Amino acid sequence: MHLFLSLVISILAQQAQPTLTPIDAPGIQIPEKPTEKIDPDEVAADQAAQLFLQALLSGKAAELARTGTDPFTFDGVQAEGSEKIEATWKKLLPNIKREMPQEDQGRLSIVDYAAAEKRFGTPPKKFAHLKLKRCKFALVEFENRPGFVMILADQGKGIWAVTGITD
Repeated sequence: MHLFLSLVISILAQQAQPTLTPIDAPGIQIPEKPTEKIDPDEVAADQAAQLFLQALLSGKAAELARTGTDPFTFDGVQAEGSEKIEATWKKLLPNIKREMPQEDQGRLSIVDYAAAEKRFGTPPKKFAHLKLKRCKFALVEFENRPGFVMILADQGKGIWAVTGITD
């Protein structure tokens, strides 16, 4: 009797457990395995670029100097020292703010050197000091204004920072 009772309990327990089946809905596909590998460097570079872009759109020279690298490259011209970098941003920001569309915050995409070179061609020599092949690039595009490129350098330990900017 004891064996019979445990068999009945076992059968009832199996029937009570829900069975998971794939959703049967047209147009919805659930991949069995992730198809795209997430690159942690790309995620870190994207976060650094987003932070920098927000400081730029807000017109905060001190924050731009703090979140970028020292030295920093402004369209190929290198500035060293946080005070000089911040002073350069203060000179540039009035023109940048005037040209930036208020309603369009821009779209940002991160690419590696090979993709940037394919899109823009061989980089100018004025950027040779940045070791571009090891950099990532944040392409910032706007709807009604030409975009620009942020150059990001690996700072080690998974940290990336904007080290230069150019049109």
